[in-house]
Amino acid sequence: MVLVKLNVLKESGVIDGEIYDYALAVFERIKAQDFYDVENNRIETFLIHLAMATARQKAREGIDPLDESIVDEIYLDEDFSRAKELWQDFEAMAPVKFSQAETDCFYLHLCNMLKKEES
Repeated sequence: MVLVKLNVLKESGVIDGEIYDYALAVFERIKAQDFYDVENNRIETFLIHLAMATARQKAREGIDPLDESIVDEIYLDEDFSRAKELWQDFEAMAPVKFSQAETDCFYLHLCNMLKKEES
């Protein structure tokens, strides 16, 4: 489903080919990880956010930072170090430099992705 949504964003001109290719490359890296699950909607949420954030950064648009208490929770999350490691890999592939506000949102999404789905 994520590929369909990324295609819609590209075809509608919301993201360009470079952003689309970046999101797909990150998707491939995620699929190679042990937490990957095709039914995990959190992965789709992260990838769509990644594509949109990349488009914002290319357009030099920003977002408001997360509330400080939320950022504190993210940095204290048991999965934060793994999320940070993943993000460093994904960020190195990026066609743009991300703001700290976007990076904190990515950490939030990645921490959520790393959580086990409850049955």
